Amino acid sequence: MDRLLECRRPVMLVGNAGTGKSVLVGDKLGSLDAEKYMVKNVPFNYYTTSAMLQDVLEKPLEKKAGRNYGPPGSRRLIYFIDDMNMPEVDAYGTVQPHTLIRQHMDYNHWYDRNKLLLKEIHNIQYVSCMNPTAGSFTINPRLQRHFCVFSLSFPGAEALSSIYSSILSQHLGGESFSSALQRSSSTLVQLALALHQRVSSTFFPTAVKFHYIFNLRDLSNIFQGILFCTSNCVKTPLDLLKIYLHESDRVYRDKLVEEQDIQAFDKLQTDTVKKFYE
Repeated sequence: MDRLLECRRPVMLVGNAGTGKSVLVGDKLGSLDAEKYMVKNVPFNYYTTSAMLQDVLEKPLEKKAGRNYGPPGSRRLIYFIDDMNMPEVDAYGTVQPHTLIRQHMDYNHWYDRNKLLLKEIHNIQYVSCMNPTAGSFTINPRLQRHFCVFSLSFPGAEALSSIYSSILSQHLGGESFSSALQRSSSTLVQLALALHQRVSSTFFPTAVKFHYIFNLRDLSNIFQGILFCTSNCVKTPLDLLKIYLHESDRVYRDKLVEEQDIQAFDKLQTDTVKKFYE
C-alpha cells in the first residue's frame, strides 16, 4: 500500500464489516507527511448523488492556470472514499457517483455544472473501501479496473487470541491487580472467542432481524468495557468473569429482539462458561 500510494495508484480494500478496512486506511493516511499530502474523507451512503459528490470533491481544490484545478501548493490530494458501493443503483444499472469518479480517472477532468466548462483536475488520487455483503454488492468493472484491489478477511482464531490476550494482560499487569487475575486472562479470552463464534454461527440476519450481524466490533466492545474496570472492583477471577458476562449481555443479548432468541443466547452463554470454568 505504501508503494502504491507513492506511485499514485488507486487502492481499494474489500472485506466484510468489522475487518478493520477503514481503521487501516485511516491510520496509514494519518501518518503521511502533511507538507506533501492532503487527505479528504468522502463517506458514501445510499443517498449520495454525483452532484453532492462533485461539491465535496471540489471543496479542497483551488484554481490554477486556465482550466486547471488542484490542491493548494504542490501537495498531493488523496480522496478516501469509504463504503464505495453504498449509493443507489438507478433504473439503468448505473451509479451516479461511480460514473463521475470513473470519468475523472479515465480522462482527468469533469465539467462545471453551471458554466458547462471543462475542469482539468490534477495531483489527486483515490483510496477506497467497500463491503461486498452490503449496498450494491459490486461496482462497475469499468471503475474497478483502475484500482489495485486487496481483500481483508476476518482474523483467524490464533491471531484474535494473541491480540486480545496481549490487550487484557497489559491492563491486568498494572493497577495492582492480583496475580490470580493475570493468570486467568487467557482463559477469559478463550471463553470470549468461543462464545463469539457460537453466537455468530447461531443468530443470522433476516429481513426482520437485519441487525443480527456479529463481527470484530462486538468483540472489541466487550473488551473495551472490561478495560474500564479497576482493581477496586475486580479482585478475583470470578469478578472478572462476572464483568465479562455483563459486557457480553450488553453487546450480544441487547441486540436480540425475540424472547426465543434471548433464551437461546442465555443457554448458549451458560454452556460455554461451564466448558471453560468448572
